[in-house]
Amino acid sequence: MAHSNPSKEALGNDLVALETMIDRTSVHYVLELLAQIMREKADHIRENYQDESLARAWISSSSTVQRCADKFNHS
Repeated sequence: MAHSNPSKEALGNDLVALETMIDRTSVHYVLELLAQIMREKADHIRENYQDESLARAWISSSSTVQRCADKFNHS
């Protein structure tokens, strides 16, 4: 599950795309999507790598992101 560091240009493009998505929808919506992706990654790790420790880390992080999303939903 290696990843590479994006170039400065790619990072800039990603930041613009993310900001555009937030402007088009809301921070709450983007955080909800991120939490969902993290839960799906945990499921994928469990099913394909049988790494329960890593899956739990993804679930824990997902819960943290979900709590942030909930705060934005109620502000």
